[in-house]
Amino acid sequence: MVHPSNVVQSAAAFTHDVEAMREAELRKFIKSARAFFKSFEILKFKDLSPAHIEKMVDAHHLSLSDLFTRAFSE
Repeated sequence: MVHPSNVVQSAAAFTHDVEAMREAELRKFIKSARAFFKSFEILKFKDLSPAHIEKMVDAHHLSLSDLFTRAFSE
């Protein structure tokens, strides 16, 4: 969820855990995601392996652990 505050009020009544992302973090996430997809331009898809893609995800800070520590505010 993208929210102007870093606090999601209990009155929002979500049925599961929700993480809020502020606008600044959203901009960083978008920049990282664009760079990740742009990095495929120079690669041959038949040569890609899951391990190589995982390294690229980590290099652009898009792993789940990176997202939760860098982008989301509880």
